[in-house]
Amino acid sequence: MKHLLLTTIAAVLLVGIARAEESALPQKPSKESISINHLTWLTGSWQGSVNGGILEETWLAPKADSARRSRAQTS
Repeated sequence: MKHLLLTTIAAVLLVGIARAEESALPQKPSKESISINHLTWLTGSWQGSVNGGILEETWLAPKADSARRSRAQTS
């Protein structure tokens, strides 16, 4: 009887640990939650210094499941 009780407790603990580890893993986003429209914040012109030069980018608003940009870098 004591052996059965210890075995049951061990099994419950192992199952609990396995489920806790599964829930701790990052969940993969569903395709419905991923959209090019999440990149709308990039729309506009940006510039900054990179490797001693200037990097300039201009992004258009996302359209037709794509995002377009132009890029220029001077040294």
